[in-house]
Formats: sequence, C-alpha cells, structure tokens
Amino acid sequence: MLHPVDAVEKTRCDKVVLKILRKVWYRNMAKCEVCGKGVVFGESVSHSNRHSHRTWKPNIRKVKAVVNGTPKTMSVCARCLRTMRKAEQ
Repeated sequence: MLHPVDAVEKTRCDKVVLKILRKVWYRNMAKCEVCGKGVVFGESVSHSNRHSHRTWKPNIRKVKAVVNGTPKTMSVCARCLRTMRKAEQ
C-alpha cells in the first residue's frame, strides 16, 4: 500500500502538509472497531527537556468474527480481544 506522503512530490510539500497527511494516514489505519481506540499524538520529552513529536498506536489485530450470522474481518485491539475471550469462558 502506498503511503500518502510518498504519493506527493516532496519538493512542493511543506512540512505542515506532510504532518497533516501523516495524521490522516494513522487515523484511518489503527482504530479498534469495538471500543474506538485510536492513535494518540504527543511529544516525547528527553532528560534535557528536548521535545520531539511522536505517536502512540494501539495494538490492533485482524480477527475473523461472526456478526449477525455473517463472517466478517474486524480490526480489534488486544484489550478488547482479551475481554471477548474471557467472556466466552
């Protein structure tokens, strides 16, 4: 799959545009269909108090589930998967 940042010529792009494209890309990729948990954006702060932008992505797994009698592939975070397995027992 082609990353949207690679699809745009870098000579014409501004850093702000690249940052927005990356946020949209991560928002669509990593999202749990059960609880809605998604990507969180923030800053890492070093011991010398330097700030660098980073993202925290949830642990998403592709799972086959039966929804209303129809098999469906869902994106589910590990915590929801654990809870569903506990509910089965």
